[in-house]
Amino acid sequence: MKKSLFLFIFSFLALGLFAQTYFVGHKQFNFVDPARNRTIQTEVYYPATSAGDNTPFASGQFPVLVFGHGFLMAWDSYQWLWDSLTTKGYIMVFPRTEGSISPSHAEFGADLKFLNSYVLSEGTNSSSFFYQHILGTSAIMGHSMGGGSSFLAAANNTNLTTLVNFAAAETNPSAIAAAANVTVPAVVFYGVNDGVAPPASHQIPMYNALASSCKTLIGIVGGGHCYFADYNFNCSFGEGTTNPQPTISREQQHEIVAQLLIPYLNYMLKGDAAAEQIYYQRLNSMNTIVFQRNCLMNYDVALVGFVSPSNSCGLDANQTISVIDKNNGINPVSNVPLNLVFNNQTPIQEIYSGTINPNDSVVYTFSQTVNAGQPGASYQFTVNSSYPNDEYIYNDTISVSYTNTTVALPISVDFTGYDGTNLATAFPGWKEAQGIVPAGSTSSWVSRTGVGGSSNVTAKVNFYSSPIREWILGPGFLCGPYTKLSFDVAVTAYNNTTAYADGMGTNDSLKVFYSTDCGLTWNRLTAYGKNANFTNTLQTIEIDLSAFNGQGIAIAFQAYRQTTVSNDYDLHLDNILIKNYTPYDLKAESFVSPIQQNCYGTETVEVTIKNNGLNAIDFSVNPVTIDVQVSGVVNQTLTYLLSSGNLASQASMNQIVGTIDMSQNGNYTFTQHIYFNLDGDTTNNTSSKILTVSNPELSIQGNTQICSGQSTTLTAQTNVTGMVPLINSNATPVNIPDNNTTGVTSNISVSNISSSLMAANVLRRVIIDSLTHTYVGDLKIDLIAPDNSTINLINKRGSSGDNFIGTILDPTAVTPISTVTSANAPFTGSYIPEGNFNNLTGPALGTWKLKVSDLASGDVGVLHKWTLVLEVNNYIVSYSWSNGQTTPDITVTPSQTTTYSLTITDAKGCTKTNSINVNVGGNSSVLNLGQDVAVCEGQTVTLDAGNGFSSYLWNTGATAPSIQVTTSGTYSVQVSDACGSQADTVVVTINPKPAVNLGADVNICLGNSATLTAPANLTYNWSTGENTQTITVVPTSAGTYTYMVMVSDVNGCINSDTVDVHVFDVPVVDLGVDTSICNTDQIT
Repeated sequence: MKKSLFLFIFSFLALGLFAQTYFVGHKQFNFVDPARNRTIQTEVYYPATSAGDNTPFASGQFPVLVFGHGFLMAWDSYQWLWDSLTTKGYIMVFPRTEGSISPSHAEFGADLKFLNSYVLSEGTNSSSFFYQHILGTSAIMGHSMGGGSSFLAAANNTNLTTLVNFAAAETNPSAIAAAANVTVPAVVFYGVNDGVAPPASHQIPMYNALASSCKTLIGIVGGGHCYFADYNFNCSFGEGTTNPQPTISREQQHEIVAQLLIPYLNYMLKGDAAAEQIYYQRLNSMNTIVFQRNCLMNYDVALVGFVSPSNSCGLDANQTISVIDKNNGINPVSNVPLNLVFNNQTPIQEIYSGTINPNDSVVYTFSQTVNAGQPGASYQFTVNSSYPNDEYIYNDTISVSYTNTTVALPISVDFTGYDGTNLATAFPGWKEAQGIVPAGSTSSWVSRTGVGGSSNVTAKVNFYSSPIREWILGPGFLCGPYTKLSFDVAVTAYNNTTAYADGMGTNDSLKVFYSTDCGLTWNRLTAYGKNANFTNTLQTIEIDLSAFNGQGIAIAFQAYRQTTVSNDYDLHLDNILIKNYTPYDLKAESFVSPIQQNCYGTETVEVTIKNNGLNAIDFSVNPVTIDVQVSGVVNQTLTYLLSSGNLASQASMNQIVGTIDMSQNGNYTFTQHIYFNLDGDTTNNTSSKILTVSNPELSIQGNTQICSGQSTTLTAQTNVTGMVPLINSNATPVNIPDNNTTGVTSNISVSNISSSLMAANVLRRVIIDSLTHTYVGDLKIDLIAPDNSTINLINKRGSSGDNFIGTILDPTAVTPISTVTSANAPFTGSYIPEGNFNNLTGPALGTWKLKVSDLASGDVGVLHKWTLVLEVNNYIVSYSWSNGQTTPDITVTPSQTTTYSLTITDAKGCTKTNSINVNVGGNSSVLNLGQDVAVCEGQTVTLDAGNGFSSYLWNTGATAPSIQVTTSGTYSVQVSDACGSQADTVVVTINPKPAVNLGADVNICLGNSATLTAPANLTYNWSTGENTQTITVVPTSAGTYTYMVMVSDVNGCINSDTVDVHVFDVPVVDLGVDTSICNTDQIT
């Protein structure tokens, strides 16, 4: 039955926490093998009550381990081993025999076999040191020579429990042969980096030959040969001369061995079931080892591996999962439960209901698929078998993780940016290789510019005399029902763009391969050879890949020449496209107009659409709407309904959508959208384009309001942007003297540019339009700037080739002129010159010279024409006023209101027109602020200059036609209009109010009067109606009376005051009637 994980963990803890530890005792013996009459000096280490020599045995019975040392080594090289095992309750027995330079392997094996049997028997010998301390189980072990001899000792030997050895070396007689007669369980350890006894020729053949019912081969990753022992000079010296060398330390190797050896011996020799599980758990989990295991069990169902998925480039959205299920047991099994966990999702549980016979395998495919089709995503597939009676659980689970390297379609390679060395960088997933089977990461494919367009880049390979097999390999992708491959091919003369008359060799070809296993193996799909009749014009080839529907494949190209032939040409490859097509697919291809140009106005918006689908489109049945959204300087949407006509499969058509005003400067973004109901691929329904408009800008400044007889100056304010070429040529033929270093010069004069422009900054290219001369390798051609600084353009290049026709010397070109040969004649195209334009000094203004020198005799020629191309900032070429003047500024004296227009033209040929109105008026209005003004305190005075002027400036700082003042002073204003300026002044006087004060309130008794007096010399108006300075009031009843007087002075200024008169009743006194009393009486 299977053990639970809980049991594993508990047993692991129990083994570490509760295992008894012993002292190491040591005793030396001389055992005698009577059959061979051979004395075997032996060192024995045993569990003891105390450490040291000849100390008493610890109580208990212990397994026996007989260990054979390595060549030219001794038992004391293995102290780490006896310290590790004796303390855990094991008796270790080390024979000291066969330590010479010429050991007998047979005798050493016999010694090990004898000691194993003898010590085991001593457990029942009452007179023996080992009496009652032998458990009855044993292992024969050994290292290197001792490891090989352990096979000799274990062969046909049933008196031992197990065989364990380390870095076993082949012996004489053969340990490999002896292994075939070893039937006990065995563990063979080896160091992966063992250079002394390499595993491939020593331990692995021994393991394979073992007849054991259960055998295990364990490799220590980075481990060496001698690191199974303690340091030993002889062993270490020998290992130091071998290769490879260990990459881990001796202590690390000891630790790895102990982690596996101790639990193995505990369960094998002591019957510790928990230790068995720990051993198997470590065996299957340690990343410091590699191992193989072959053990017969009653029931052992193992998952061997995945059939599908098998790689990372064929994953898809309906991924099938298939695994190999093997019966490693000795009994048939059936109804095997299988569980699939995909990306940690809910397990998919299914049952294989058939029967698997012993040592047979079946492939089981889960009925349910999973979605692993996202390119770039990572997926984990884990399958587990859970057969109820399985005795070994560590081979029940397999797991694999893949990052989906399937590249999403479409895949496009146009080789832009490819320089012959960087294919994998410029186009990720693609690479180069060479050979019958693609190998390495380089090839003879290089880049070439000029085939298919002056700036178009292709990949090309030269077919010369030698056989070639040069590969370009692509990434994996998932084929659909309509997947197609297309690419362009051309054949040109070597290192040229011209046609090659002889064409491809008879057995030459461009082969197309496919791979269904991520490029591990390749199969030929098709090939194109001489009969394809390739020319120097790129020819498109299309291949239907629908036969691979549902499969992940990769595509490769091989330039192939089998034998040496005389044809010498370049094969060009370009525009590789792998794409899923659909029955209907309308693509927004591009914009026909507007295009990037110098000048813009009202422009037509025209687009190209392409039918990428497999079927023709009848627009009368299935109409299409085309929208073009324009944003940036303007925001506008143009719409066109395409409702008639037909478009065949793979055909294109142009359609005008509308017009747009592009006269304003700035960026215009055009976005085309296609709306088609049947479209099966909407990812290509949009295309965009950005144009920058930099028309010249113009405004006119000047006084637009003048009076009759006056003049005004109008000034053009302009702004232009961008760069413009200045192209100057000299087409006067000059003869080139033969074999003359002085040579001949041809001049070009550059004028109409600023003297501050430096030659090195504005020179862009030199064109030799036509120079006829046989054997141009005689010629040296220099360029001389106006200040006589000189650079070399061509220095005796081209060998026996004739003539330079349309040869452009341009620092931005790809091909150096220094690389040309006679095959490139007449050298039409762009080349990097010999010298650097930056080495020119001085201004560009002046006379430039092209100097041609013939430095060898026998050939002559003529320089017919050459061209100098400079590039400067844009500038205004001309001004054209409506009155006929042509300067930026004009002065005009119109007799009446007149409109003046101006048209400017810049160096790019763009024009801009603007106009200005100059208004002519009559005489100015008369300024009059009127008479001086006097007002009383508290009043406001408004001063008004009138509305007939264009500007006003008061001495208060005000600029309005009128102001209001409240303080005395002199006020002035200056006004102006088209006819001039005027000024006027006015005095404003603010008179104070007269003072008036009637005094404090008055109190009187009823019947009395009160006199009220106002200030003198004023006019009066009392509230009583009186008009005198003083009035007398006599109230007729008690109460409070308010009296007001309003006064005015000679300026007419008015003021007033009030006073209250309080009138009180007269008090009443009543002493009663008269009374008479005597002289001495009193009265109250």
